Order: sequence, then structure tokens, then C-alpha cells
Amino acid sequence: MKAPTPTPDPVVQGHLSVLPNEVLAVLRPERGGLSLVDCTFGWGGHSRSLLAAAPDNKVLALDCDPEAAVRAAELKQEFGDRFRFELSNFAELDAIVTAPVDGILFDFGLASSHYDNPERGFSFRHDGPTDMRLNPATGISAAEFFRNRARNRSGNSRTRLRRRAALAGCGAGDPRGTRYR
Repeated sequence: MKAPTPTPDPVVQGHLSVLPNEVLAVLRPERGGLSLVDCTFGWGGHSRSLLAAAPDNKVLALDCDPEAAVRAAELKQEFGDRFRFELSNFAELDAIVTAPVDGILFDFGLASSHYDNPERGFSFRHDGPTDMRLNPATGISAAEFFRNRARNRSGNSRTRLRRRAALAGCGAGDPRGTRYR
């Protein structure tokens, strides 16, 4: 049986889900009555296709990107109780999914919109903050990570030099001393 043609995502023109036909061929949502989990909702293309494949499919969608929550509200309006969205990282899957499901989808990667928006910090073409977080309210930015890493590495390097100098008999940990006396 041929998988149904995916429904294009009208939320954002030009956005196409990755491997939509292959996802439908594997999950076979046309069977209907399925409870599915989309762990990386993004722009909602896969969730929309899974819901559109049969009138009694249900989808629980997760994403840690607050912008995805805005897009999910449109699917909620369209599909009602058949669609549920959780602003959460898929690492929390065990706590969120409390009943058996028929299929789970992970679409790892970034959408082109993450690269296109300089404020997100992923862009190679536009100047912007080096953030690189899908949810800017959690964790530290990439810039802060690299600052901390550089600070820690330079501190560790100095500590290693002092230890080596002390072991080599250079005096009180002074790396400028001579190695041999």
C-alpha cells in the first residue's frame, strides 16, 4: 500500500519536513486510531501529516523551542483534542508519555529558519549573538560556554605549568625558571 502524500505545512511558506513520505511509510498513520509522539515538533509538518492521514489519530508533540509553541497553537486549533503540545525537551519523554503509544518520531536537526534568523545564534551568513540554544530561557549561550571554557582552560594550563615546573625543580612553581639546575 502506498503511503499518503504528505500535507504541506501552510504555517510557513517554503518549509518542508524532512523525509515526509518515508516517515509516513514507516508509521503508516492511514491505519487510523493511532497514538503517536512527535518528539521534535519544529514547524509541525510531520504532526500535521500524521493527523491528516486519519480522522482518529492523536499526536502528542514536544519541542523545547518557544517559537514552536506558537506554531503548535495553530495545529491545536485545527485538530482540537487530537493534538497536544508540550514545551519540553524530549529528554523528559518518560515523564510526559504516561500511556502506551503506537509510534514515536524524532527528526534531529535544525530548521533553516534557525540559521536564517541571526538572533538565534546559529547563522553563518548573518552577524548576531552566539547563542545557539533552541530555548533561550534555559542553559547558557554558546558565547558564555566558550568564555567559560577559555577561562577554565587558561587556568588549568597555568596550573599544569606550575605543577610541571615544580616537578622539574624550577622553584616555587615558577614556569619561567630553568628546567635544569
